Amino acid sequence: MKKTIADSVVEALLNAGVTRIYGIVGDSPAISTAMQSANPVESLSIPNT
Repeated sequence: MKKTIADSVVEALLNAGVTRIYGIVGDSPAISTAMQSANPVESLSIPNT
């Protein structure tokens, strides 16, 4: 599979020691997809109310 920009962003976050990312549901599906393969990253979705 080809490496995407989102994969590079998640990789940089992991290298910086990030373990948790907060985001609005549907805000950036490419980042969400990249995080699914990066097991150490916990993704918390915040509802847009």
